[in-house]
Amino acid sequence: IRTNLEGLEPWLCAELTPNCLQVSIQAPPDTTRLDERICRGDSIQIGQEIFRDGGFYTVDLLNEVGCDSIVTLNLFVQEVQFISLDTTICPGDSVFVGNTPYFETGIYQDTLPTVELGCDSIITLDLTVLSQQLTMLSPVICAGDTFTVGDSTLTTSGQYQILLTSSAGCDSLVSVDLEVLNPSATISGPDLINCAMPEAVLDAANSLPAGQLTFQWFDPAEMLLGSSPIYTATSAGTYILEVAQEQDGTVCLARDTMLVMGNFATPIADPGLPELLTCINDTISIGGPTTSTGPAYTYLWQTNNGNISGPTDEVTTEVTTAGQYELIVTDTFSFCRDTA
Repeated sequence: IRTNLEGLEPWLCAELTPNCLQVSIQAPPDTTRLDERICRGDSIQIGQEIFRDGGFYTVDLLNEVGCDSIVTLNLFVQEVQFISLDTTICPGDSVFVGNTPYFETGIYQDTLPTVELGCDSIITLDLTVLSQQLTMLSPVICAGDTFTVGDSTLTTSGQYQILLTSSAGCDSLVSVDLEVLNPSATISGPDLINCAMPEAVLDAANSLPAGQLTFQWFDPAEMLLGSSPIYTATSAGTYILEVAQEQDGTVCLARDTMLVMGNFATPIADPGLPELLTCINDTISIGGPTTSTGPAYTYLWQTNNGNISGPTDEVTTEVTTAGQYELIVTDTFSFCRDTA
């Protein structure tokens, strides 16, 4: 350097000095690249610069030896999340937002941190709590029928509480007050008619429940005979009593049947042909051969103007004077009689 400076064509104009300066030359620093994520409302500072919005930024800094240092920032800002929940629950259930339970109808708002960055999430809950469903039923059925609620089959009178699941999946309580009608038909009265009792009074008074029934009488061909509690049968045959009990539009029926027998067998009274009393034949026997005979019959001879000398309770008798004589024959089973 000295020789060049003292030559005819020096590199530069300079003067050498014995005072030396030591210079250290370092390689330029590498560019620093940052990828950062922050929540809305937060910030990040690089040097004297503060960044709050997402984007790509370049910052020039001086390092410890005074050289330029370049920092690039790729910043992502997580926005506040607004979440709306529209929820329906059953009575007694609850919904948790974070650690807070809710169990009444209303609109609620909570601020929660996100899992990823811890940023705020605003949760709006529109909660509907369904009302308790209670159904009251008062069915009326006939004995032998059933009433079904869900999986429960009811057959006897009583009060029942049955828990079902509604269409919304909630408990639904059904209260059932079941009435089972069980009428009974009973015919009282004689089952035989004859000459002494030519009518059979059939009575439905013993049918139950008393005071709650209507009555109808039928023959075997289902022809209606009457509609009162009492029916008078004047001929032999089968008589059907039908009772009806009605409650809240439900009609239950019951029947009883009675066979009325008839005995109208009529005996024959034959007093015989006219006879002649004479001085020689002053006592004669009367009584014809066609008179009904047997242990089922009784006999009675009587006269208004003659004289009966024989028995009055046998098939034949004896008389001693002229006159009109009458024979009455009675059937002790049918109580029918013939007079001649």
